[in-house]
Amino acid sequence: TPFRNPKADLVVKSSDGVEFRVFKTFLSEGSVVFANMFDHPQPSNSDPSEPVPWPEPAAVIDRLLQYIYPVIKPILISLDEVMCLIRAAEKWQIEVATSMLKQDLIATRFLLVSPLRIYSFACEMGYEAE
Repeated sequence: TPFRNPKADLVVKSSDGVEFRVFKTFLSEGSVVFANMFDHPQPSNSDPSEPVPWPEPAAVIDRLLQYIYPVIKPILISLDEVMCLIRAAEKWQIEVATSMLKQDLIATRFLLVSPLRIYSFACEMGYEAE
């Protein structure tokens, strides 16, 4: 997994205790929230090796990082996972993930099974185009 690189300059820790070794550059480029976080100086007494908490479960973080990093993007087979990831991507302002996940949301494989659920979710999220 690319999220265990010993050369990474940041460790983030999921809500369920999994640590991801990542590069700030990728997070800054992929997420407005992280870019803003890294723009602010850290307190001088903070330990750079101390994991930064990311209040999402490891499964969600792993998927979001796959959208941010230059790796093969995940194939999602569950509508529940797509919706969960869209919420997290919106929260963390990861535009590349949001854009790709919107395409998954309206994929034929989901529309044929759950059109009203998708419509309701799209309305809730303010996705008028979808």
